[in-house]
Amino acid sequence: MPESTAVVDPAETAAHVGPYSTGSGASTGRAEWVRVEPSGPIGQADMKPAIAALLLAATYYAWAKLGFLLTFQPQAVSTLWLPNAIMLGAFAITPVRSWWLFLLAVLPVHFALELSAGVPLAMVLCWYVSNSTEALLGAVILKSRAERTFRLDRYVNVVIFILGAAFLAPLLTSFLDAAFVRLNGWGESGYWTIWQNRFFSNALATLMVVPVVLAIPGTSLASLRRVPARRYVEAALLAGCILTVSLVAFGLAENESHRTPALLYAPLPFLLWAAVRFGPSGASLGLLGVVLVSIWNAVQGRGAFVAYSPEQNALAIQLLFIGVAITLLSVAAAVEERKRAQEIARLKGEQLQLALDAAQMGMWDCRIDNRSMEISAESRRILGIEGDESVIALERFLDRVDPTDRTAVARAIEHSSRTGQPFDLEFRVNPWQRHSSWVLVKGKVLLDDGDRPGRVIGLCADITKRKSEEVLASEQHRILEMIAAGAPLESVLDRLVGLIESESPGMICSVLLLDADGVHVRHGSAPRLPQAYIKAVDGLPIGPTAGSCGTAMYLGRPVIVADILESPLWEAYRDLASSYGLRACWSTPILSEQGEVLGSFAAYYREPREPTTTELELIEIARHFASIMLERKRAEEGAHDQRRALTHLGRVVMLGEFAGTLAHELSQPLTAILSNAQTAQHLADREPADLSSIRFMLGDVVDSTYRASEIIQRLRAMLRNENARHEPLDINEVTNLSLDFARGDLAARGVRVEALLAPHVPPFIGDRVQLQQVVLNLIINASDAMAAVAPVDRRLTVATRQAESDGLVELAIVDRGTGVPTDLMDRIFEPFFTLKEHGLGLGLPICKSIVELHRGRLWAENNPTCGATFYLTFPSASESPANLVSALHAVQMS
Repeated sequence: MPESTAVVDPAETAAHVGPYSTGSGASTGRAEWVRVEPSGPIGQADMKPAIAALLLAATYYAWAKLGFLLTFQPQAVSTLWLPNAIMLGAFAITPVRSWWLFLLAVLPVHFALELSAGVPLAMVLCWYVSNSTEALLGAVILKSRAERTFRLDRYVNVVIFILGAAFLAPLLTSFLDAAFVRLNGWGESGYWTIWQNRFFSNALATLMVVPVVLAIPGTSLASLRRVPARRYVEAALLAGCILTVSLVAFGLAENESHRTPALLYAPLPFLLWAAVRFGPSGASLGLLGVVLVSIWNAVQGRGAFVAYSPEQNALAIQLLFIGVAITLLSVAAAVEERKRAQEIARLKGEQLQLALDAAQMGMWDCRIDNRSMEISAESRRILGIEGDESVIALERFLDRVDPTDRTAVARAIEHSSRTGQPFDLEFRVNPWQRHSSWVLVKGKVLLDDGDRPGRVIGLCADITKRKSEEVLASEQHRILEMIAAGAPLESVLDRLVGLIESESPGMICSVLLLDADGVHVRHGSAPRLPQAYIKAVDGLPIGPTAGSCGTAMYLGRPVIVADILESPLWEAYRDLASSYGLRACWSTPILSEQGEVLGSFAAYYREPREPTTTELELIEIARHFASIMLERKRAEEGAHDQRRALTHLGRVVMLGEFAGTLAHELSQPLTAILSNAQTAQHLADREPADLSSIRFMLGDVVDSTYRASEIIQRLRAMLRNENARHEPLDINEVTNLSLDFARGDLAARGVRVEALLAPHVPPFIGDRVQLQQVVLNLIINASDAMAAVAPVDRRLTVATRQAESDGLVELAIVDRGTGVPTDLMDRIFEPFFTLKEHGLGLGLPICKSIVELHRGRLWAENNPTCGATFYLTFPSASESPANLVSALHAVQMS
């Protein structure tokens, strides 16, 4: 009798345990459990239908012979007719396509048995029909319940088996069987007696035999070999006990059995043993032995079932053991369900533990009544609790929480314990360490029998890495914002270095920049390095043995020095590094997208050590961001040089248009100087010399020289190609200087100027030469726009004011020309677009670029009557000294 084991159903396991393994077949969007049958089953998976049919025929023959022996004479129906149950069981465990072969196999056996017993041919045929119908009906009922082999390991299946196969199938076919018997005139019993005997006989046989047959598909030779020897010993001992007790209980003489009626229940404890330990098949097999012994003894006139008529004796046996069979099957099913539930729980527990181990999460269970916590080994590791204790006090857990978070954690647990609501906390632990670890704790409250919070169960996980990544990502975003906003390179580098140092305690970071000569290094950022060390390194050459940084820049690849005192790369700088306590230095070159070396990022430590993978990843992040910064800085410097060259070119082109006027303005003082000098010479040659006249003329020469020098100075200022010098400017002063410069050209064009300059306009920040270039360019454009207008209408208005709403400094230049076509108004500031016949299309774009670099705005509007107005606005810097400084800094940044 093999060991009874809990068989986990695929559907139920998938529903209770979860989708952890996958099977073949069409995809359903989720993983499903697949049942793997034992190798070599003694059932449909291995046995050929023909062999199974022969085995069924032989079994049918043997059980039919036994059924004849267990018949109370002169009844026509056996007290326990087993062949029908054998057929039902065979149909239940085999495919439907094999049933015809089984029916055909038992046909000759059935005829041979019945005919040899003197049964008429017609009766033999009728019994074959009724017996086959019962087996088929019962098998169809069981097949309709299960996709695969029907199993009695669930209480609901036991109920279906009892009601459907054991009662309904015999019940219906017994009507047919009794009718056949009466129709053929076989036997002396009446119709209802035959129906009664036949129904209870087949029902009892089905309850005892079919459970044993249903267990066959799950049994294999390999599985039998795996059964421990002690189980076989237990099965043999149990079988011996059942046989012995049955022989004693049912083998006594009639008068002795009546004196001890309690003996009828003697086999019951052993049958319960079989049901609990060996399942439905073990219970049914044991009961079969008891029934066979009791019927055999009753047929022989012994035992408790011989006091009445044969029909009553048979009925008594059948009713007693049908009740016992139902009880045993129910008990066995309950036990199997409990085993299966335990197996599912075990699987769930193992899979949960596997998942928690893979996720590096720990479990905990807190009892609210005594404030104790049961924690797993992983939870102890995460919380930093030393020792192997599995149960700790809640206060000890709270002691591990960082003081900053301890109150919030205690309140959350207390609130959850009081209200029954789940909680989700993130807090720091290991408060005595320099850097606390971050822990995530999720908890759920379980209610007790009184629907009050009784326990809190949950999980905990170490989220230090996630928190670190969040901080790192946030800081990276901030650094990118600083880069995009054009923050000073030193400020951005300092923030980058500080970020890397905060993520790796003990690390001292440094950024060195490669000088424009490609040979020497210069300081970039190193907030935590000693200033004396920074000054000593600044300006050193790179080379194959220039420490970590100089060598990395020279070779163009990372250089890892775990111990400065032992590395030949640091031979020239070993004393310098050791004097400041630096023992390890890892450096990686900062490269541009084209592979050009821009500098290096280094990490120092005060003890010898090799870098970890995490530290190398941090250094790579720093190198990447430093590369972005340095490339952007280089691009900004290049763009600044190009803007300066273009602006200078614009001034040169503009001054070319003033060439004739400037020559005329310069020739006037030079002519006056020459004339006064010649006159002074003549007066000096006279006797006596007219000294007073000479002094007057020399004074005139000095004034003319000043006038010429002023013109030359203005011209030199406009022609110089230097970096911008930002300072507080007066818009009226810039306007007057520009009008003075253009006065001769305006007079030559016949343009009258009207200057409406508001007094007390606040200053703004800018470069005098660049803004003078802008105003001059706009004045020239206004003059050009009035070339086609009658000289009398050529009037230029220049006005300044401070806007009341936003405090902006505003300059407006109004002409009376032809204006700008409306559809071209947005294009006049585009490079190389011009409305002039011989224009380059660079003047206005350059002006707009200069104005925007000064945080100002330049735009144009057509006047209602004629001409156009160009507006300039700049932010005022007069509100306070702080505003003036910030405005000056903003312009210098541009």
